[in-house]
Amino acid sequence: MGLSWCYSTLAIALLPIAASAGERIADTSTATSECSPAADDTREIPLKRVWALDMPGTQSVRRIDWVRPQDSMVDPIRAKLRKSKLSQLPPGFVVRGTGREALKNVYRVLVRGEDPLASHSDANELSIVFLARLSSRYVHLKEVKVSTSDHKVCLTYTLVTHETQELTEHFAIIPVGVLPEGRYEVSFSLATPKELSGIEAKKYREYASRVVPKGFSFAIAD
Repeated sequence: MGLSWCYSTLAIALLPIAASAGERIADTSTATSECSPAADDTREIPLKRVWALDMPGTQSVRRIDWVRPQDSMVDPIRAKLRKSKLSQLPPGFVVRGTGREALKNVYRVLVRGEDPLASHSDANELSIVFLARLSSRYVHLKEVKVSTSDHKVCLTYTLVTHETQELTEHFAIIPVGVLPEGRYEVSFSLATPKELSGIEAKKYREYASRVVPKGFSFAIAD
């Protein structure tokens, strides 16, 4: 089984569970999102299986990082997200493995500049990488759904306003397992809070478009 991937066309014009002290989280209980695979085989990836940087409901990616600060993989990845414009980052990508193996491969792509998953000769456990560049809002995962018959992966996220002047960057490693042959479309969809409408909703979406890419595609073949 081999795998290749490609960028989606991006408009460079750009998930909450619980709040910690100082965060203001918009009510997304009835938020709208364009990401909704409807196939019978659609499965949801529990957030507790996701390794992420500062995203409520997920596992902290620092738990699978090396203990010694000088060996850290997370800190150089964060530095890359802080220094890069959205147009300089891949619009998400796929890596081989889960957990620490996946983190190593994310490090190779973002820090060492290696090409992500050029090819494979057999079936592999795969993880999807979601990136959010430095911004004045937290980016939180809301849900992740996978449909192998429709060949779709839909990730929904939301933005959370900082109460302070800090800037943060985020990334998530989402295990999707072994996928059957086909070309998959990965969509990163913003959940717009129900209280926003009109010009406010438009500004919310425009801000998100400067922080998070639209998505990407990849293919699994013999």
